[in-house]
Formats: sequence, C-alpha cells, structure tokens
Amino acid sequence: EEGISQTLTTNNIIATGNIGIGTITPAQKLTINGNGALLAGNELRFYNAANNNWGQIESPASGALQFSSGGGVVMYINSSNNVGIGTTSPIDKLNVDGGTGDAAAQDAKIALTRISSTGNVLAGKMVLTTKPSDPTNHGNLVFQVKTTASSGESTGYYTDAMTIDGNSANVGIGTSSPTVNLAVNKSVMVGAG
Repeated sequence: EEGISQTLTTNNIIATGNIGIGTITPAQKLTINGNGALLAGNELRFYNAANNNWGQIESPASGALQFSSGGGVVMYINSSNNVGIGTTSPIDKLNVDGGTGDAAAQDAKIALTRISSTGNVLAGKMVLTTKPSDPTNHGNLVFQVKTTASSGESTGYYTDAMTIDGNSANVGIGTSSPTVNLAVNKSVMVGAG
C-alpha cells in the first residue's frame, strides 16, 4: 500500500517502493548491502565483501549486453550477437581487441591451454602484433607454442612457430620476416616420414 514503510528483521520495504536487504535506506529498486548486488536502472552490480570492488552486467543499448568490472567494459555482446572482448564495437562473431597503441601491451591474444598430469601448462597462442618495420599500418599474425615445460607463464616460454605478414600475407615458418609467399627457415621434409 502507498505510503507504508515496513521494517523487518532481515529485509526492508520503503514507501518509495525500493527494497533493501541488509540496509534500511535502499537507494535503488533493489539494494543488497554486503556481499551482494545493486540493481540500478538497466544494470546489476555485484560487490565483494569489503564493498570496494565490483562487477556489473547491464544492457546499455537495445539488444546489447555488457559485462564490466571496476576498470571498465571487459565483454560486450551487440544486437547482432557479435561478442567483443576489450571492445564495445565487435566487427565479427568474436572480436578480441588489445587496445590502442603500438606496444606489445596492446597485442590481441587468444590462448589455448590445458594442464598436463604433471601440472605443466601446455599452451598455444594466436597473437596479432605490430609489423616491426611498419608498426602503425600493418599487424602480423603470429602463432606461438609454449616450448618450455612449466606450470608458470612467461613470454620467454613461447616460440613463434608461424608468422603471417600483415602487409604481404607472406607466411614464415621459423622466421618472423617472410619475404616470399612461403619462407621456411627450418629443415623441410616432403612426403612420408
């Protein structure tokens, strides 16, 4: 009923229509104080126990869904069902964006991993990185494999197995600078082995 405020031992209903759990002053339609959530408009926010870190799910546009953390948007699904990781403008079914800039920190990476029975992490990566001779216009696509047996992670544990040049589309195996359609800088076996 309008204008009635009711206080219960664990839940609170305020005359404004807001519901509070763990609080007597809910500021939103549903406010959960502590290890919980805050519902505000088109978003659902989850807080940690200390209420100083959060994650959020929201619908910022018609048909879109966005996942955020305290540092910003981490995943975005647009109305065409394209998924963006690191971008809110995905250009295809899955778009991983490393960010803006020309340094290794902005490389876009996809990792495939599994744990061996001995605890080592077996891994391979696909990395979109800058073309060293033309870092602002073309990106090389590099396929890496983890060649150091380890349960840890370090860029030094990986070997570039194959590089596709972002300007010429030349393919390099054992070389990161292929100058012909297929450049192989390793031993080659043709036929059955």
